[in-house]
Amino acid sequence: MQYILGVDSGGTKSEALLIRADGTAVGWGRYDATEAMAGDDGGRTLTAVHAAIRQALGELPIDRLHVVNAGNGLTPRYLLPPEYTCPLTVRSVVESHTIFCVAPGRKALVALAGTGSHVAGRDGRGKIVILDGLGPYIGDLGGAVSIGLEGLRAAAKSHWHPRHATSLRPTLQQAVRALDRHQDANMVSFMYCQPDRWKVASLARHVNAEAEAGDRIALEIIRRTAENMAEVIYDVLEKLQLRAECLPLIGFGGVMRSRLYWARLREAVSQFAPAVQPALLQLPPVACHALSALSGSRDFTAIRRNLRETLGPLIGREITEELDYS
Repeated sequence: MQYILGVDSGGTKSEALLIRADGTAVGWGRYDATEAMAGDDGGRTLTAVHAAIRQALGELPIDRLHVVNAGNGLTPRYLLPPEYTCPLTVRSVVESHTIFCVAPGRKALVALAGTGSHVAGRDGRGKIVILDGLGPYIGDLGGAVSIGLEGLRAAAKSHWHPRHATSLRPTLQQAVRALDRHQDANMVSFMYCQPDRWKVASLARHVNAEAEAGDRIALEIIRRTAENMAEVIYDVLEKLQLRAECLPLIGFGGVMRSRLYWARLREAVSQFAPAVQPALLQLPPVACHALSALSGSRDFTAIRRNLRETLGPLIGREITEELDYS
């Protein structure tokens, strides 16, 4: 495999990373639906995936490509933009499963809190259990859609009584108008139009900002969503009989970057699994997708080091470690 392309498609963004077989990162691409404000094109659409891949591949002369793809369900025929005609092999993966390749041992937990949410656990025999990931209507209780929906509900009844008062009302009303592109849009009409889940998920950052500013109700939403995630973690640990074990809990996804969410999640998990060691993934998940294609290599330690050293300049931040336990 001369080149490996990792593709990671979430609700609000799509990312692509091109690496060589020695782990050297040579191309990076990202499409953010929130920044693009491109109608209903979330991160899993052809528009988003092709935009990220075009940035990552650029004009490099690639004779053959191995693709590790997560999140979009695109077949090999449609995955690459039409101008790229090189032979390719495609492996579709569950986005959390490739994160196990950077775990320090066999036993590990991986918790995704992005647009949606789920938890995957692996025991010492390699058995993997995954819970939630049920979508925004009956599951994904620890993710951004859940936070966005709770924020809308709180904002909608903010004027009912002083005990419901929250700064979320003007903040989310403005955000909804920007998403709907109509100045007369309101939260009720926004939801009646059944917006794509990336739009609801994009409201989570506003809820978190109001929580950081001290809004009581916004803070309750962030804390409650983190507690919902902790409940799923508990169930995975119980199913694998790992609750008393010392093992990493690797958190990733946009919601995990919330200081308030991460602190409450750690606190909640420590109450029922005090030996579990929470750590935030410092690599973009798409880097783990690409790495997983090389995990059987005898030089895997060197490959990981090469990736850390060369990825930073591409994404604009230094990466000195894969997991942050602080």
